Amino acid sequence: MKYPIRKMFSKILHSHTFLKKICARKMLAQFAGVLMATIFSSNAVAQTQTDIFGFESTQHWSASSGTLANTNVHSQGNSAIAINNFSYTQLSSAPLPTLSNVSQAFEIDVQVPTVFSWGQVQLSVSSPTLGLYSAWVGSANLANLSANTFHKLSIPIPTNIETALKQNYSDLVIKLVLSVPNTSNAIVVDNLRFSGQPVSGCQSNINLIVSVEGAFNNNTLNNLVCTFHTVYPQLFARFNTSAPQTVYLDIRDIDPPAYAGGDRITVKRQWMLDYPHDTDIMVHEGMHIIQAYSFGNVPGWLTEGIADFVRNEYGLSNLGWSLQQYRYGQHYSNGYGVAASFLQWIDANYAGGGSSRVDQLNQLLRNGQYTNDIWAQWTGYDVDHLWYFYSVEKGALYGEQPAPLPATQGITVYEHANFEGFGFKLDVGNYTPNDLIIRGAPGSWFDPNSANSGVSSVKVPLGYRVTLFTSSDLSGTGVQYTSDVSFVGALNDNIHSIRVELIP
Repeated sequence: MKYPIRKMFSKILHSHTFLKKICARKMLAQFAGVLMATIFSSNAVAQTQTDIFGFESTQHWSASSGTLANTNVHSQGNSAIAINNFSYTQLSSAPLPTLSNVSQAFEIDVQVPTVFSWGQVQLSVSSPTLGLYSAWVGSANLANLSANTFHKLSIPIPTNIETALKQNYSDLVIKLVLSVPNTSNAIVVDNLRFSGQPVSGCQSNINLIVSVEGAFNNNTLNNLVCTFHTVYPQLFARFNTSAPQTVYLDIRDIDPPAYAGGDRITVKRQWMLDYPHDTDIMVHEGMHIIQAYSFGNVPGWLTEGIADFVRNEYGLSNLGWSLQQYRYGQHYSNGYGVAASFLQWIDANYAGGGSSRVDQLNQLLRNGQYTNDIWAQWTGYDVDHLWYFYSVEKGALYGEQPAPLPATQGITVYEHANFEGFGFKLDVGNYTPNDLIIRGAPGSWFDPNSANSGVSSVKVPLGYRVTLFTSSDLSGTGVQYTSDVSFVGALNDNIHSIRVELIP
């Protein structure tokens, strides 16, 4: 600056001509504007609406109390601002030039560290040019908000201030007051905006609230959000008009690529950094929100198979992804793309009921009315025989061996004690892990690093003998049963091969 503040103020006070032309109040207002600009001038780089509204740096905001820090927990951009160690604080922005996209309300994303019994965020604006001095805009409630997730808060703008904000100025300061019970844990604020401005360039009648932990690619985020807003409303209309209309998207560090339930989709941050083209993952996970299967008999293979069936139909590009063609060794219980291809075949060969069989399955599953008998009602065959027919047709097409013909008699193994959970029949024969897998046993049953269960109980009809082995090749000493066993004891989840015989 050409003049230090003290010298500038002295120059103003001693300018007789200047005092004749301006009232004392206006003079002080102009000085306050100069002072505010000077305070933030150490940040040399010009601040834009995106910089300040995005809370990308603590350099753009000051606090009357508490501690400000940048955080990689954010709802847009690359960072947000966290404030802790306060009960009452006022955040003041660097001066802003004329704002764009002014509308009838401000919106801001806020994350609280715990559920507060009371609390408010208040917003006011100052601009000497506009004659606004801490002009009240409005407030939003922070009480009873769930912790550690972003909430979109809306603050309507009075008509006179909305009109003023559409004028020309270069000295607008946004002031945010946070008032909560004293907290040493951080409140996070991000993405101040005018209503009608989505996180990305896409929007729909569904409200998507985004939270990102860690560095992320904005283009990938935009594509994820656009995919959701394009597809989810279609799934809502077709499959479940009672599904949530506010959905949360969390992008953070987790083990699987993604999962969903209730009203929340969680996507693995590193997965999307490694595979930024996989944005149609939002179709699969969005369908899980739509499904809302919460009670009754809900086979996991159907849940995942229907979600991939929907991704195949509604995915915007599905780059690097497709349904799985039939291959020997698959089983419908593998779910996902294997089950989705099977469901396509069911739809094509056993249509009926006035809608897709997938639509009908979705309705039955959500209402808790699904039973395994539904396949015979629709087709005359149980699901195991339908899978065999499918494998014969597709095996001939792709040059693959068909699946084994399902057993109609013999023993039945179950994944849980007391003959509960997933189960399948085995007739006379020797069965290694591969033999069991192609008949429906999950591969995880034989993976020592998997926590998924294996065989826990066995039904043995009169005249049969079953020998259970911990080895994978029927070697060693096995344990024999000639009648039902509701719990296999020490062998629980450790059975890797099975021999079934008729008793002479």
